[in-house]
Amino acid sequence: MINRKLPGLNVNNVVINNVKGASMAVRHLLNNGKRNIAAVTYRNEHVSTWKERIQGYRTALLESGYAAEDLRIVEAEQDSGKIKEATLRFLREHPDTDAVFSTNNMITLEVMDAIRELGLSIPERIAVVGYDETVWAKHLNPPLTTIRQPGYQMGQIATNMLIESIRTKNETEPKQIVLEPELIVRRSSGAAE
Repeated sequence: MINRKLPGLNVNNVVINNVKGASMAVRHLLNNGKRNIAAVTYRNEHVSTWKERIQGYRTALLESGYAAEDLRIVEAEQDSGKIKEATLRFLREHPDTDAVFSTNNMITLEVMDAIRELGLSIPERIAVVGYDETVWAKHLNPPLTTIRQPGYQMGQIATNMLIESIRTKNETEPKQIVLEPELIVRRSSGAAE
């Protein structure tokens, strides 16, 4: 498996440290003076990556002195437009929100669309940090601060593990490889690149 964990499934697994990546993103926002940080995610308790990224968001804020009731988690279905609707509703109800951490690159696009629809500027009014570096992240306006996953390396390692598993006829114990995330700083977070 790549980029997912399924409890009880005894297979080789290549993942990123999502808790650490999300925590890095939120700490970056805190270090840039943001205090009312929302996290936006899909509503699906079965997808390990999104759960871990929300866990990293919680960890960073709780370790920084926030109380559980200070956390601002926005969830929506994965259907097109649902994240934008939920973000619009949340920002109208919580106008003091000064930053958003997005748990997925497609979520980020809808979040930025919602912020613009409200006439708010990024990053002057609301900073944004996404997850999943893409080739287009640096071309957004403003360029997107994001967490990079080593996707090529994940695929390469998983392929080598699969070939080895076929070669040994699955006689070896399954392994879990955890790779490290990287924070890519651009203007959307309010920091200098």
